[in-house]
Amino acid sequence: TTVSNPSWSSILTGAWGEKTGVINNVFTPWTYDKWPTVFTQLETLNPDIETTSIANWNVISAIAASGAGVDNLFNVPEQQDDPRW
Repeated sequence: TTVSNPSWSSILTGAWGEKTGVINNVFTPWTYDKWPTVFTQLETLNPDIETTSIANWNVISAIAASGAGVDNLFNVPEQQDDPRW
C-alpha cells in the first residue's frame, strides 16, 4: 500500500505535510479549512470559474470537493480486468 494523501494534499494546497499534518491516507476534511485547495482558492477568487477534477482515487475526489469545492467531479472507476490499472 502506498501513502499518497500527503503528496496529493501538498499538490492541491501548496503546503507540505509538515504544515498540514497530513501523514497518511485518511481524509481529514478540517485540514482543508486551514489549507484551502487550489479549487477553493479559484472559486473564492471568481465563482464563475469552472473547475473540474478527474481522479481515480476517492481521496483525491474528497479533497477536491472540500471547501468551496470543485464544480465538476469525475471519479474514474477501477477496471478489475485491466492489467495496466
